[in-house]
Amino acid sequence: MSRTAELASKQSLIEGLIALEARIAGKAAACKVHFRRSPADLPRRLALLEGAALDHLLVNLGDFERSIDLAASAGVDLWDDVEFFRLSMSALGLSFPSDFIGKLGPEDVIEAYDLQRRQIFRNMRFMEMSSYSLLEMLSSDWTQLFERSGQITELLIQWSEKILWTENKTLELDIPKHVIRELRSCEPQACEVRQKYFAPLFSGPNKPGGALSVCEARVLAAKLDIARDNVTFV
Repeated sequence: MSRTAELASKQSLIEGLIALEARIAGKAAACKVHFRRSPADLPRRLALLEGAALDHLLVNLGDFERSIDLAASAGVDLWDDVEFFRLSMSALGLSFPSDFIGKLGPEDVIEAYDLQRRQIFRNMRFMEMSSYSLLEMLSSDWTQLFERSGQITELLIQWSEKILWTENKTLELDIPKHVIRELRSCEPQACEVRQKYFAPLFSGPNKPGGALSVCEARVLAAKLDIARDNVTFV
């Protein structure tokens, strides 16, 4: 493929991603869920990614749209965390510990990540709390988007190593409540977070497929001025 054709292909992919995100946001809005719009400079940032990364984004967004469509067909409210989570994991071909559902609370933020630490599921509370758009979240590394204490990060790594994937059960975490700050958002905010659970995901019998994370979170303030060395325990 010539350089010109390669650039044209990449541009077409990016336009498809932006259109798909807008379509998802429209379907979510119809279910009373508000998704942030991507900033005007996002296509420029996406153009810096490799074609394979853009292809993966298209698959990831497509999976999410299919889950929303399946929920509509099944009469599942997107705000029904348990049923939307079950439906989404089934659509992705992933299983989770039998004790996981019983630990979910009505205010929890639920996320799922694949083995490359790419987010593959988020509940509606996550989307309403975040000031990033869906495509911003999926196209950037976590460390580019958020800042938190290195001590907390080390504790999370230690706990995550315990779930990979020797026991098919949910781990209750012992991690202090802490603050996470958004770094790249157009309207940056800080959130107080209590990390509650980690759990493994499987893509087949004894075949690791990813990990689940559950936390409680509340927005402290938009544009909160927190010194870097204070993004820590609270």
